[in-house]
Amino acid sequence: MTYILIINDWISNLTAGGTYRVQGFARGFSTLGFKVLITTPWGVTEYGRYNIVDQPNVGSPLYYATTGLILSMQVIRSLVKSGLPDLVLVQMPSPFTKALSILPILKLIDVPLVLDFGDPWWKRADPMLYKYMSSKLIQFQAKESILISSSSKLILKLIDSRNKVWIPNGVDTELFGPKHVNQCDNLVGFLGSFTKRNGAELIIPILSELVRRGIDTRFLLVEVICCI
Repeated sequence: MTYILIINDWISNLTAGGTYRVQGFARGFSTLGFKVLITTPWGVTEYGRYNIVDQPNVGSPLYYATTGLILSMQVIRSLVKSGLPDLVLVQMPSPFTKALSILPILKLIDVPLVLDFGDPWWKRADPMLYKYMSSKLIQFQAKESILISSSSKLILKLIDSRNKVWIPNGVDTELFGPKHVNQCDNLVGFLGSFTKRNGAELIIPILSELVRRGIDTRFLLVEVICCI
């Protein structure tokens, strides 16, 4: 059975962090017939057995200090036990994510990877720092099937040495019209134009179809007619 591994960077209850996003992705993939595994403070849990991931001590300093190590151990254990996943989705609230320690592992095994950036609390911070940290994250992407989603309201274009472009979604689609982009096929990544917080409902059907078909996605647009 095809299975999806969701790495939940910020385990929280329903009132903090990004749990609603993780639950949305998990529910969508599960509904479409995928087995979904989610990292939790208690280990990797199959979605459906624990529909609500609850972490009441989300503010514990010890939890934050050890999460990076715990997540790495959980991912390695999951790979050994369940084999390579068909898709890994990393929920990352910011470039200063506790999931950084996992990215080199995922790059090594080179599985289709989604970096799901939420709507960061630091979006009004120093843009140069954001750009620097984000460009570093690009170096950890898998070689193939790179899918990147984001609901950030920031408008950024980051290009690395391989001419791969990462554009967070939630932006004005006019910025990506023909007059601004010469060739759409020179963009690599995942772009969604939606700004709603139910992004998982829009992304899930597309990602699921790509996984089923085994497509190496180089460029993907959601609700942007001019470049499709």
